[in-house]
Amino acid sequence: MIRLLLDECVDVDVASGLNARGHDVITARDLRLLHTDDRVIFERAVAIGRVVFTHNYAEFAAFASECSDAGRVYPGILVARMLSVGELVRCLDRWLNDPLAEGRIASGYGWLPRNEAR
Repeated sequence: MIRLLLDECVDVDVASGLNARGHDVITARDLRLLHTDDRVIFERAVAIGRVVFTHNYAEFAAFASECSDAGRVYPGILVARMLSVGELVRCLDRWLNDPLAEGRIASGYGWLPRNEAR
């Protein structure tokens, strides 16, 4: 089961919607990491074994690259464009329920396909 940590740029209502559907999702706010450098959020996700979900691809991809270059394993980074809360919940729910998702994201990063939100 994939456990997510939502970056602070993601609406907290996405976590509520996914948790209501049986997923294990926490937010940067839950961890008292609001207004914290994204590197700290990434490192916390690594420490607690959670995939980061963000809209901020560039910065998190750089952290992931540094982590890989150092030979460290990380749970993964999942990125999506900005969508409404409902669209993100539906899209993430589908993705999290895909039995192949965990293998696709481990120590890597992925994009939610645009058509997943429909």
